[in-house]
Amino acid sequence: MTDPRNASGQDGAGTPILLLRFPDGDVEYRSTRGELSVGAVIRSRGAKWRVREYVPEGYPAPADLPGLVPHGFAVAVNAPAAFRYLASTDPVRHAEAARLLDPTVGEVGHAEAGEALAGAMSGLMRRVGAPNGVAGVGYGPDDVSGLVRGAAPQRRLLDNAPADIHEPELEALFGSAMTCWGP
Repeated sequence: MTDPRNASGQDGAGTPILLLRFPDGDVEYRSTRGELSVGAVIRSRGAKWRVREYVPEGYPAPADLPGLVPHGFAVAVNAPAAFRYLASTDPVRHAEAARLLDPTVGEVGHAEAGEALAGAMSGLMRRVGAPNGVAGVGYGPDDVSGLVRGAAPQRRLLDNAPADIHEPELEALFGSAMTCWGP
C-alpha cells in the first residue's frame, strides 16, 4: 500500500488515485470499547440508492440507478464528522491517527484530537479528489432525516461504537458531515 503521507495523489502517468484504503474496504475507528464503522452513516439501507445524480469521474453511470456513491466515498465523506464525535473516547489514538495521516500535525491536546484527525482526513480527501462531504455526493440538509431513518436500524454497527449513537447523534453527524472543508 502506498504511504499516504508521501503520496502525490497521482500515479506515474499523472492520473489521480484514491489512497483511502483501509482493512475490509472500510474506515473503522477501534477503541477498547468497540468500533464505529462510519460507513454505516451513509451506506445505510436505502441511503446509497437515493443518490440523485452523483457518479464519480471514471465510473460508468449505472443503467438502473440515477447515481452511484462507491462504498469508499460513502465512508470517507462521513469520517471527519465521526472522528470529531468519537474523539473523546480515546483522544490519544485520534491524535496519533492525525499525525499518521498528516505528518505536519504536531502535538495535540485531548480537546483538539478530534478536530486534528478530522482535518488530516479532510486534507487527504481533498488532495486525492474525494467528494467534499455528504453534500459532495448530492445530499443536502433536507435529506438528513431520511439518512437518519436509513442509518438508525444499523444497530449492530452503531451499538459497537465507543459512544452512544442514536437518532439525535446521527442527525448531528449527518449535519456536520455536509462538508468536510471550506471553499
